[in-house]
Amino acid sequence: MHKILSVFLSLAILFSSCTQVRNIKNAESSESFYSRINKFVKEKTVTVITTDETEYEGKDLTVGHDSTCWVNQDSDERMRCPTDKIYMIRIEDHFKGFVGGVLISIPVVLILGIIGSMLNLHIDTPGNLNQVEALTLILSAGALVGGTIGAISGHRDVFVINHFQE
Repeated sequence: MHKILSVFLSLAILFSSCTQVRNIKNAESSESFYSRINKFVKEKTVTVITTDETEYEGKDLTVGHDSTCWVNQDSDERMRCPTDKIYMIRIEDHFKGFVGGVLISIPVVLILGIIGSMLNLHIDTPGNLNQVEALTLILSAGALVGGTIGAISGHRDVFVINHFQE
């Protein structure tokens, strides 16, 4: 049982962090890419990273063809930067991380259970639980562990606009 839990926790940690990257190079047009960012970041806190590697935490982000504006998280100051000086916009979402962790952990637990049954590993069920109750308990514990790891690490959405200056 200890080995199975070790494998499960290792897999949960390995797959717990998720990042989705969208690059302007792959967009049909820069304007559609900017409007997509603007829709996506609505009412979210973002990290703006410039091409000289300066990072700003902000909210109320608006990306336009010639300039990008946001409200600085620390000072509530309205910031403006030329869009061609923005390297990327990063959004971290802990709720999405929780959901992803739960959705990844359930198949992992099921796969480990199938492997365990194929190897004829005998797992004692706690108390007087039948196999269905034990499976439900193990799946719930796995979902809780995966969801917690996913919530802590979060899900990141990254919009790459330009590249770092050399």
